[in-house]
Amino acid sequence: MFGTPPVLGADVMNLASVRRIHWRLAFVGLSYLGLCYTSLLMQSDIQLVVRYFLGLDFKEFYDAAHVYLAGGNPYEVARFVTPPASLLPNLLLAPFNFETARDLWCLGSVFMLGAGGVLAARAAGHRGSDVFLTLAFLFAAFPAQMLIERGNIDALVFLLLALALTVRPVWLAAVAWALAALTKIYPVLLGPHLWRTRGDRWLLVSLAVVVVVCAGFWRETLAYGPHLVMRATEQLFEPNLSPVGYFGHGFHVYALAYVALSLWLDRKLLSRETTGELRHFLGSAWIVPMLFFPRDVLAYVGVSLVLTFTALDPLEHRLRRWQRVGLALLEALIMIPTTGFVFVTDEIEWYAIPRVALFSYSLALVAIKVQLLRESRAASPPSAR
Repeated sequence: MFGTPPVLGADVMNLASVRRIHWRLAFVGLSYLGLCYTSLLMQSDIQLVVRYFLGLDFKEFYDAAHVYLAGGNPYEVARFVTPPASLLPNLLLAPFNFETARDLWCLGSVFMLGAGGVLAARAAGHRGSDVFLTLAFLFAAFPAQMLIERGNIDALVFLLLALALTVRPVWLAAVAWALAALTKIYPVLLGPHLWRTRGDRWLLVSLAVVVVVCAGFWRETLAYGPHLVMRATEQLFEPNLSPVGYFGHGFHVYALAYVALSLWLDRKLLSRETTGELRHFLGSAWIVPMLFFPRDVLAYVGVSLVLTFTALDPLEHRLRRWQRVGLALLEALIMIPTTGFVFVTDEIEWYAIPRVALFSYSLALVAIKVQLLRESRAASPPSAR
């Protein structure tokens, strides 16, 4: 139904878009260089990301897989909090000792991030060196470094989301989304959009995958339900590193209102325009509300925002220059290694910069949708309004 847009590359990906990619990369490169020097000055060795030990998060998945294989409840592992399907890749790594399994997973995360980045860049119409620039931005950004070194599973989710948003076969997009939502809970928010744009066949395949996987892990699925309710309650009352912790508990009201407004705007836009680049942008924009709730949201889950950034590129010819520059600035502020100063200085306040930038970016996306809706109304004949 939609995948890599038709050969709009030469027309849509104009010089303004390429300039924004180069500017974004330069900003991140300079920030990374600054972090290196700061780290060197403030501690005896250059420790850019790892705060405790390599594979800190992976160890929880690894231990949970061994508990599962021994017939126990993986949720007895203190920091294993993800849906049962997240055990699948770790069951394959369980026969190896921890160090080998960790190294294989961290290396695999690099390849998964790279594959997802290529899919996102090509779906946005990038070719050649522009694909490389997108990947360079992704790997130079702090969330990718954090994700690779901690060994969490969001590199797999990133790749699955890229497949769900970009591949042409409906069944493959459905399988990718279902596995993403069964690995980490936040991709659930993308479901309504994909159902609307991909149709009932997408829904049937997705439900089939969910039923099969949940049946395979039926005891763990039953254990995960109460666990999810408990964690959702904690999110309402505990300060954390997501925007909630910065803007207060009232941020949940904003998040729900944002989701409702996005659903309404998407429905209006899709009823007037059916271009592949618009559908890709609207789907990728759901990455932002996905990141409103998880703990430590910008530490490594933020890699998925690259899908949103690149999806905007084919629409840049419809944006003014100040809008393009402003978006590039917000993207850089979200992704730059400023958040790494938390690990260098132990000052949690550094997280304020990317959090405020993410909040501002969400408002910018709403403004862009409103602008696109107005343009589509103005371009349509009076009889069609």
